[in-house]
Amino acid sequence: MRAGPIATGLLACILGISGCGEETTPGTADGVCGGQVPAGETCNSFVDLSTPITPTCVTGEMPIGMGGNIVDGTYFLTEQIYYNEPGCPNMPIGSTLVISGSCIQSVNGQWSVTSSTSIAVQGNSITKTHTCLSSAMRPEEVTFDEPTHTFTATPTTFTVFQLNSAANNPNPDRVEVFTRR
Repeated sequence: MRAGPIATGLLACILGISGCGEETTPGTADGVCGGQVPAGETCNSFVDLSTPITPTCVTGEMPIGMGGNIVDGTYFLTEQIYYNEPGCPNMPIGSTLVISGSCIQSVNGQWSVTSSTSIAVQGNSITKTHTCLSSAMRPEEVTFDEPTHTFTATPTTFTVFQLNSAANNPNPDRVEVFTRR
């Protein structure tokens, strides 16, 4: 997802959501992965407790994720690396994820964005089906990442490798590391 010239972090990575409110199934305080929440409501009630980090930029070929077992828990963005991005963002960002089974819910405090996303894992690939996005951004300010990424999971980290350029997507290629606490 891109807000103006700056990509918004994991939101960009895990999200790519169709508009909320298409169905009328209400969300719960903990969020929802199986249905839409009414338009104008947040997707979950989580608070972004991450410590903002400053992205880094490198040139060269982006690595590919190795897969692994994604462990349920609360994760915080701890590293974001842009690949071959001429306008390297330098604004600190943060994001908190709550992973439970095939559901990832996120909150990004800087952008006032919450989301819920169902995921399917096959080998080292993760494909997302978005069920909710609540954002203060105008729809014309948002572009979404590709729905399939590679990933690497360890008992304490979840790393997503977002290769948008392969699909001519305008969002930058990047790697985002989330650490479980």
